[in-house]
Amino acid sequence: MLNIENDIIILLLSALVGRLFVPIVLSWINRPILKFQYYDDLLIGHDGQAFHRLLIKNFGRTAAIKCVATLTLSGIVPEKTFSGPDTTHSANAFKTRNRIEDELVCWSKIGNPTEITIYPHSGARVDLLMVEFDSHGSPINITIPTEDGWKPCRIKVIPSHYKGQLVVSGENTPPVSMHFAVVHSMILLGRTSIFLYGAGRKLRKIIDSTLSISQLINPKKKSFIRRIKKFIKSIPPNSRGKSR
Repeated sequence: MLNIENDIIILLLSALVGRLFVPIVLSWINRPILKFQYYDDLLIGHDGQAFHRLLIKNFGRTAAIKCVATLTLSGIVPEKTFSGPDTTHSANAFKTRNRIEDELVCWSKIGNPTEITIYPHSGARVDLLMVEFDSHGSPINITIPTEDGWKPCRIKVIPSHYKGQLVVSGENTPPVSMHFAVVHSMILLGRTSIFLYGAGRKLRKIIDSTLSISQLINPKKKSFIRRIKKFIKSIPPNSRGKSR
């Protein structure tokens, strides 16, 4: 009789544990999994504009709901910042601080929405920044969007050296981040962007400042110099810029 009672208790406890933990396990297995793709998705627009976008994909089994993107950018100084009615941050705002932090940016879709849903096995692009060029092809300013799009923009700065982080989070998914650096108007992606940041200053003297060197991400120490030399040799002679 005692054995039967013990078996019943064990069955009840097993059912209770299963009822509590099975939904949690299934929820974890079927969760959305967001990951940034390590390349600069460049879109060439009209009137001498180049839009730099970052692609994020959902490798999970359920949709990532109400995803938003926030941007942190440091290295901003008043003398390299434009002020005007088309910007939400004026140059004076950076007299005591050199950064914008956790500012919402928009998604690269019609209407530039602030929130989107990223479905399984699909992706979405975040508008990171826009580079505007003059009639000779030289970059003249870098623009950061707001959560509502490009008009008005968040800030407009002279091409220089900046470091930043883009974070995407959703209602049912933890935040994921991408570190990046801007060297004049080149975009360096990934955690190694800080390491490449110094190298980018030297590369700027050799190659045209509008080129992207995101393919140098995650270099091995032994092959880093060789990969830089190979990259430089692959650039057509007429694309190489002068030292500025």
